[in-house]
Formats: sequence, structure tokens, C-alpha cells
Amino acid sequence: MIRQETRKVKGLSSLKHERAYVAIKLAYPQTRGTHLLDGEAFTDETYRRLYLAIEKAGPSEDPLFSVMDALEKLQVQVDHEFLSELAQEPVNGAGLGNLQAKLQELATRRKASLALFESADKLIDLSEDPSTILNELLAQAKEFAHEAGEYRPSLETCVLDLPALQKMEIPERQKIFSWLCQGGLVMLYGPRGIGKTFFVLFLAIAAACNRPFMKWGKPSEPVGVLVIDGEMALADLRERLTSLLPGKPVEPLKILSGEVAFTQFERDLNFVNSDTQEGILKILDNDKRIRLLIIDNISCLFRGIKESSKDDWEKVTPWLLAIRRRGVAVVLVHHAGKGGDQRGTSGREDMLDTVVKLGSVQNDVADGAKFTVTFTKSRGAYGEDVKPFEASLSLGTPESWTWRPIEDSTYDRMLALARDGIDTVSDMADELKVSKGLVSRLKKKAIEQGDLLPGRMIHPVENEKC
Repeated sequence: MIRQETRKVKGLSSLKHERAYVAIKLAYPQTRGTHLLDGEAFTDETYRRLYLAIEKAGPSEDPLFSVMDALEKLQVQVDHEFLSELAQEPVNGAGLGNLQAKLQELATRRKASLALFESADKLIDLSEDPSTILNELLAQAKEFAHEAGEYRPSLETCVLDLPALQKMEIPERQKIFSWLCQGGLVMLYGPRGIGKTFFVLFLAIAAACNRPFMKWGKPSEPVGVLVIDGEMALADLRERLTSLLPGKPVEPLKILSGEVAFTQFERDLNFVNSDTQEGILKILDNDKRIRLLIIDNISCLFRGIKESSKDDWEKVTPWLLAIRRRGVAVVLVHHAGKGGDQRGTSGREDMLDTVVKLGSVQNDVADGAKFTVTFTKSRGAYGEDVKPFEASLSLGTPESWTWRPIEDSTYDRMLALARDGIDTVSDMADELKVSKGLVSRLKKKAIEQGDLLPGRMIHPVENEKC
């Protein structure tokens, strides 16, 4: 009865720690015989017996066979499928020492709690002198404090020498698209009205429906997506999303609207609030299929912090890192400032893997969306995948995007300016919002191809091309 009561006390058991510790021991035979625990460290009988069998089996070329053999000798029944699943979990041995320290700390706290319950029973029953009971309790408390101190986690347990690092099996970060890894942190920004929401909604649809997205093709595998919207009216969001969907998603496509949240809680969504942060983590923990989280946008959903303050933004980073550790990619949507860069502190970009800038296409209007796509920061993606390009969407055919390299679109717009009489390199560079060097290179190309006449002033050639 007392032991059952102690396990009801919050924080006295953690099956996820027990499972992770046993999974590491099973997957990494070289860790066996180190960081030894006793059976009292485990609250779950299956994990306790499995741990004892793993240690008894020792290192082996066939870990599963040796552990199954040890289980048989201990007369313990464990399903082979469960054992195989445990051995294939994406864990590594780097945090083994800290995991053990946590398990031992919990075991010590359980013993301390048990001692308190036993002492309380004695005091209630008056079976012993109260002063004797209190002296025993004080002695036990000192023992528990010493025991807990021996197993306190330290940075030393996290240090790896080079051979250990080289031998460690580190799970590969799966990619949704070439520039978007599971667990990656991404920011997409651009001026108001340019089409940022179109970009992220199509990204969500492509990831959940296993559809191509712009020039990057289909995702490596479909993933569940949660879109958090803090700006659009719910009716508009539903209409836009429904009109863009090509069919039923392969994986879950879920929406968290600020409007619905306000109706429920009578307050706006705000991810500076720790309760709201915990709520999102709970959603992700309860649905492991969600591997992409889109937050649209920073201005609406992170209120109460100064955009220009790096210190204020750091209040949010532990939450974003907690999402990353769950293997969920995050795409943050943000506005551009007057100068064209993302609005607020540049320190926001320090922890990000990828930053994507959407830019205006000068002298061009589209009925859907039209913008340039530029990767200002990219970890793990290179070459053609992250080269700048111009993308265009027509609402008449919402399933398809068209795109071309930025130089191609700039070339065509340069010729159009020449036809309109804007024909000096300097004036063209100002109009196109590009460098004079780029205009000079494109001018040389146009002259070589016969689209422009040579000279200080640029004159269009009057032919079919013009």
C-alpha cells in the first residue's frame, strides 16, 4: 500500500528514462558493464528484468540473441518483437551517464518518500516514541542526501574523446526536402502581401500529401504537419486551404487557428507564454506523426517581446530547441523591414539552420503570388537546391508553380526597361533593385545574343525578340 502511494507522487517515476537507458544498453553492447544500476532504479518490472539480462549477457556480436538467451536463463518472458523494436530506437550513448544519474536520483527520491510514509504511519499509530521516529528519519535523510549527491549529473559524463565520437552511431537527420530537415529550424520572411502564406500552405500540403513543391520535387517521405495561424480569419483560412488541396492528405494536416483558440480560452495565442509552449509540446508528444510545425507569423504569435532585442528572443529559444529535440522541423514566418532584411534582431537567425527571403519582383504584378526566393543561410543544403530563383503562382491553376533562375527573369525585365527608354546601367540597376555588376553582365550577354545594340546607351534591337 505504501509503495503504491509513493508511486502516485509526481516525479517519482519516469518510464521514458527507463526505456531510453535500456534501449541504449541493448543497441550499444560496448556500454554494458559500465554505469551499473541496481534493480531499485527501475519502477517497471519488464525494464528492470530486461536490464539485468542485458548486463548478464555482456558484449556480443549478436546482441538480441545473447539477451534472449540471458532472459531464458533468468526465466523471464519478453516478446522478441518488442525487443527488436527497442534495439532499433533512434538513441545514442552520449547521455548514458546523465540518464543513469536521473534514474538513480528518482530511486533515491522514491526511497525517501517511502521512508516518510512509513514514519507517518508510525506517528499516526503511535507505535513508537515520536522522537525516536524523527531521529531515524533525520538519519535516513542524511543517507539519501549523500546517495543523491553521488549520482548528480555532471558535464564530465557528456565529454567524448575522438575515438568514442567516431565510433558513435548517430541517427541521421531525415530530410523532408533538401533544405528542410526533421528537427530543423527555418525562418521565411518577406514584405507584406508578397505571398508568404501561399508559400507555407503549399509547403504544408506538399509535405502531408506527398506532392511536388516548386523546384524541389516531392518530399523524401510524407509527414504530418501542424499549421499554426495567428493572422487570418478562420473562414478565409479554410477557403484558401480547401481551394489549394489537391486531394486527401497521406499524413495528418492539422490547423491551430488563433481565432479558434480565442473562442475557447478568451485570449490570443502567444508563444512567449510558457503554458502555451507546453501545450504545443503536448500536442507533438501525443501525435508522433507530426514532423513539421509552421508558425505564421512571429509578429502575431510572439507578443510581449521586443523584435529588436536579442535577449528577449532568447526567452523563446529553449522552447524551439525542445521542439527540435523531438525531431520536428519548425518554419517561422516573419515580416521584412523597410530595408528588405528580416524585421528586428539579427540574433534571431543565430540558432536557425535555414533562412529564406522572399523578395518583390519589380515592375510585375501576378494574380496569385510572384516573388524571388533567396537562401540567405543554409546548413546541409548546397548547389542548385539553394540557388536563387523567381517563383510564380496563378490562382487559375493553384496546383502548379512556375519558376526560373533569377538571372533569366532579370534579363527579360532589363530588355523591357530598355524598350521603355530606361537604358543606362545605373538606372536599370536602380529600377531592378540589383547590382550594377549584374546588369553589366546581362548587358554583355544581350549584346552577344543580338537583343541589344552596343554602346554607352543601351538600345533594344527592333526585331521579333523585342
